Amino acid sequence: MANATFQLSITCTHYNQFIENVMCFQGDLADGSQPYTQGKDLVDSWYGSIRTLWLGVLPPTVTLDRLSTRCLLPSGPSNGYHRQVINDALVGTFGTAAQSENLCPAVNLIPPMGVKTQGRTYLPCVPKTAIDNNTFTAGYITAVNALFTALEAGFADSATTWKLAIYSKKNRTSSLALQHSLSAAIGFQGRRRRPL
Repeated sequence: MANATFQLSITCTHYNQFIENVMCFQGDLADGSQPYTQGKDLVDSWYGSIRTLWLGVLPPTVTLDRLSTRCLLPSGPSNGYHRQVINDALVGTFGTAAQSENLCPAVNLIPPMGVKTQGRTYLPCVPKTAIDNNTFTAGYITAVNALFTALEAGFADSATTWKLAIYSKKNRTSSLALQHSLSAAIGFQGRRRRPL
């Protein structure tokens, strides 16, 4: 099994502010020897299988702009592939507006036994209708669970199946994310306190 680890950067715009989410994926048939071709496969698979679920946890104030990849393991950072999205063509579908520019739901990624640290992903923002009495609504929790369950189960547009991974920069290792949990506390992105 090859199991190369690729980084996928998901670039969005929220109220004219640049947002970039970075997630890592392992491909069961990807070995990293062709980072452009295998990166294109990851982008095409994410775009075809995950895009709708991704936009399903975001309000219409967020637009998807660009997807780009690079191979992290086994060879180290490499060139990659990118796909530009037509301006304002793809927007979030949950609710009508965002709660705030700097409040972000945090999703904890749970690794297999023997891996010391878990991963974490901050979603770009939280829709106003996703919070009621300082807790996430059932509909929003369902949407987030659907997204991350699909990422963990694996998605494919070709023979390669891609699964969400946790990458350690310190150890230069990668492990699959086996489960996830939506943090009860809403994450606060300090770098988003002031507009650019």
